[in-house]
Amino acid sequence: MLRAILCGIMLSQMVYAEQDASAVQPMIVESACTLSDAEQAFAKELSEVNQTVFCGMTSEERTSCMRLAGSKDSLGNVISPDQAVARVLGMDSCLHD
Repeated sequence: MLRAILCGIMLSQMVYAEQDASAVQPMIVESACTLSDAEQAFAKELSEVNQTVFCGMTSEERTSCMRLAGSKDSLGNVISPDQAVARVLGMDSCLHD
């Protein structure tokens, strides 16, 4: 039940972010989140929602996202930065249910 609720929230946020992508400005994270230069560059590629999620991740999780983005999934599709965040969170199954 909780998984279904979380998936619903995440998917609705992702759809909203995609629909409003032209209006989304990269989030500048200063006091709330300290990111390396590489992490900041990666975060600029994320939707606004995923920028916030990425900021709240551990350093290891952020590194995993950055490694995963650009690689190919089992179907040969390139994994986007937003998809990488979802996969690291274990929410990638929400995208396929």
